[in-house]
Amino acid sequence: MSEGSGKRNTQRAAQVANTTEKTMISENTVKVFQVKEEARRGMSFKYPEDFSHVATVRAGAYDGTLEDLAFERTNSIREPWYSAPGAMRTEDAMFKRPLVETYFEEEGCRSTSVNDVLVVNGKPLVVKGFGFGPLDEDSVVKAAW
Repeated sequence: MSEGSGKRNTQRAAQVANTTEKTMISENTVKVFQVKEEARRGMSFKYPEDFSHVATVRAGAYDGTLEDLAFERTNSIREPWYSAPGAMRTEDAMFKRPLVETYFEEEGCRSTSVNDVLVVNGKPLVVKGFGFGPLDEDSVVKAAW
């Protein structure tokens, strides 16, 4: 086990312990699934088989749409999204920042992108070139590249 993964496990244990002290509302929750690297060469992807659950965003108090929030919080802008304030920590009550739990095993994780799936309060949405759309009835995402 690398030093980074040991630190991540310690942080996760602290987060779990802290989460049990708070009531987390299941509403305002977005699970982020990214197309697996080995599947990215294809022209379509079957959900959930071709996807990896990389994060869960719990919004707390947020005025915008949940899918926009999750997309923003799982994209690297100035720093890697998984090391940004709020990632792997409990919600910051003072600033109402969302909690972002990460679930990837590698040292890093790419930003959420076209063809990925956001499950907003149990409803899957596909990330499009602009905006989001419903997953088709066969749970197949057609590649947009």
